[in-house]
Amino acid sequence: MRRFAGPLLLLAACARREDPTIAPVAERQPTRAVVESGDLPLVRTKDDLARHDHQRAIVEGWYEIAPVAGGKGAQPAYVVLVDGTRVIRSYGPVLAELAFANRRVRVTGSVTLGPPDSSLQAMSGPHVQAERVELAPGETAISPAPREIPTPPTVTSLPGFAPHLDRWVAVSGTLEALTPRAAPPWADARIRLADGGVVLVGYVVEATWRPFVGKPLTTIGRVAVLGRDAGLGLDVRLEGARLPCAGVEPRCGMTR
Repeated sequence: MRRFAGPLLLLAACARREDPTIAPVAERQPTRAVVESGDLPLVRTKDDLARHDHQRAIVEGWYEIAPVAGGKGAQPAYVVLVDGTRVIRSYGPVLAELAFANRRVRVTGSVTLGPPDSSLQAMSGPHVQAERVELAPGETAISPAPREIPTPPTVTSLPGFAPHLDRWVAVSGTLEALTPRAAPPWADARIRLADGGVVLVGYVVEATWRPFVGKPLTTIGRVAVLGRDAGLGLDVRLEGARLPCAGVEPRCGMTR
C-alpha cells in the first residue's frame, strides 16, 4: 500500500517524472473478527506514528479518497491526521468504505512511517495495514451508500477555497496562460477565477492543457495554503491537478 498580493504562485515540491505504475491493492472488507483493540495506542499525529512505527495501533483522522489517479497510477484512500499527515490506507478506492468519505474514522491495524515492505514497488509515506475501518464516535456514514467517489466541491472564487483548505476541489475558471518549463513536457497553468483571482497550477502536461488556453475549464486538485494577504484573503495553490475539462465539469477526470 501507499499516498495540500497579486497572482497566486504555485510551486512544485520537486520535478516530476512518469513513475512506473504500481498494481492496486486488493480490496478488503472491513473486518470485525479481530483481536480486541481497547489497549492499542491511538495515532493522531506524525509524532504518534514515529512512536508506534511497525506496531498495531488505532489511527484516527479524516477519511479522504483521491478523486483522480496520481503518480504511479495510484488513487489512494488516506486517513488524514489532525496535523495534516496523510496515512495511506489503500492504493485505490475501497468500495465498502465509500460511505466513510469526508468523515472521521478509526482504523485498526499495523502502522509504518514508510511502505510496509521495502522490497515492493510502493508509494512513499506513512501506511496503515487495515484490519478494521469504522466511523469515529459521533460520525454518520453517507446514506444511501454511494457507488462512486463523492464529487468534490466546485470553487470559482478565492473566498471559495476557505472551507476546503488541504482538501480536494474542482476549480472552474478560464485558462489565461500556459508557460512551458525548461524540461518538457511540463508547463505552469494560470487560471483566472470569476472574481478576478488567479491560481497558478504547476507541472501540468503542456500538450494536454494547450488547447484550453483562453477558454473556460475545470480541473481537480488539492488546495494548499501559501499564506494570507490582507487584500486578497487566502494565497493558495492547487496540487495534483492533471486533466482539464472544458467548461464547468465537477467530475473532471474522475473515472470511479
